[in-house]
Formats: sequence, C-alpha cells, structure tokens
Amino acid sequence: MATGSAPINRCPPGGTPVIEQLAAALGLAAIPLDPQCGETKPLAVAQIDPDRCIGCLLCIRACPVDAIAGAFKHLHVVIEDQCSGCELCIAPCPVDCIAMVTPQHRGNEWTAEDAQRSRERHRRMLQRQSTSDTSDTSEAPAPRNDLLAQAMASRRRP
Repeated sequence: MATGSAPINRCPPGGTPVIEQLAAALGLAAIPLDPQCGETKPLAVAQIDPDRCIGCLLCIRACPVDAIAGAFKHLHVVIEDQCSGCELCIAPCPVDCIAMVTPQHRGNEWTAEDAQRSRERHRRMLQRQSTSDTSDTSEAPAPRNDLLAQAMASRRRP
C-alpha cells in the first residue's frame, strides 16, 4: 500500500474506518470496500462442535493467532478472547465442525486493541515456528494446557 501497489480498500474486518485511516495516512482519497474481498460484518469467533471434532490438528495449523488449543485425536477448543474471526480454520476442517458465532465474552466490535493483540500473537507464532519444529503439537506449553483445561471444564455437560 505504501508504494501504491495495492489498494487501501481490501480489509473487510476493518471496513470503512480502516480505509479512512489508511487514506489519511497515505494522503489518498477514501474509497469503498472492494466487494471481491468480502463484506464488513460484526465480529464473530470460531466455535468447534465438541461432538464432531476428531482432533486432526488442521484447524490449529491454519489459525494465524494461535487461538485454538488441542492435541492430536483429542478435542480442540477455540480460545474466544484470542480468536480474530478470520475464518481460516473453517476450510481445512474435514468434518465441518467449526462455525462462526457471536462472541459470548467480549463485544461485537473489532477494536484497535484486538488488532494489536492479534498482530502480537501472530508475530510470536511466526517466531516460534521459525525456531522450533511445530510438527508435534501434542506437548503444548503449560499456559495453553491451562487454557484448554479451563475451556473444556466450561463445556462439560451434566
């Protein structure tokens, strides 16, 4: 964008506010969102159906912000506060057990703080991937295991 090789109207999650910010920063006129890139919609987060999840790891590998926790052949769960709503986890799922839903524990608007946290999680994920072999995710770091345990406890059925 800074070199003029890409238009400023290709970010559906950011919508008009981001287009206007980019236009002001680059000294350009604001233009409508490119409909081929998608449409602006309220924030949604991924939710995995625990009865259908087979623990294949494909959603975990697709998530750019490490918002999905789980182990091979075990239930996976989305950490709602970390999900950016990008929908990249949906297509690789072989059993179609992921749906986008309205967040239960946060607002429906994508904020600058949400964006900053997602960028930081993505940066950390890329850094981790460049320094270690991520093919074995069965040994998740302790904090992630704690989050998984909390998420599973909240989903237990009577």
